[in-house]
Amino acid sequence: MRSTVYGKLAAWVIFLCLYVPSAYAQLNLSQPANRTVLQRDKNNSATVYIRGTYEKVIDRVEVQLRAINGGNNSGWITIQDNPQGGSYAGQVDWTGGWYEMEVRGWLGGQLVGSTTLPRLGIGEVFMIAGQSNAQGYLNYGAQGAGDDRVNCINYYNTSSVSELPQPAFEHLGANSYIAPRGNSAWGYGRLGDVLAARLGVPILFYNMGWYGSAMRNWRESINGPTFS
Repeated sequence: MRSTVYGKLAAWVIFLCLYVPSAYAQLNLSQPANRTVLQRDKNNSATVYIRGTYEKVIDRVEVQLRAINGGNNSGWITIQDNPQGGSYAGQVDWTGGWYEMEVRGWLGGQLVGSTTLPRLGIGEVFMIAGQSNAQGYLNYGAQGAGDDRVNCINYYNTSSVSELPQPAFEHLGANSYIAPRGNSAWGYGRLGDVLAARLGVPILFYNMGWYGSAMRNWRESINGPTFS
């Protein structure tokens, strides 16, 4: 009886020894977030800052950007050698487009783990300002973007700007908020489709419109406080 129990325990120990390393052979990605769109420069390029953690020793971290719609495949690029302390960081400059990004870690010639970001954009970021017709309204028949490359942060700020959450980027749907103050896609879903088609890059909108504001308020706010 005792030998049977010991045999079962030994089997469990062997199982755990085989199982645990595979769980630890992982990379995690903390930056950038999915569907992030970075503003490109006049040379059609932007710097992608990449950060994450790992749970098993690695000596090299590589990244690859694979073009989904526009852009160019990057091939594998080393962003850090000999990372320490369980975290890695690096950057890569790349051209405008809509990408899938994969990060992988190596130890010698052995692949340790990888992680994939489904969507990353290098394109155009637009900030919207104005009164209620810029801010938009819910439940007025707004049309969401048809192009997958048109994005927003689906959040409506009703409190202090110091309390804004970590941004979560999403495709611009008909009833999406456009952070920090935009109500629904309004006219920006259709506009985003036109811009993405014409410019050939992903689009991100921020909406800072505020109902009841006037042109005078926006002009005054350039140099200081303004009042209604």
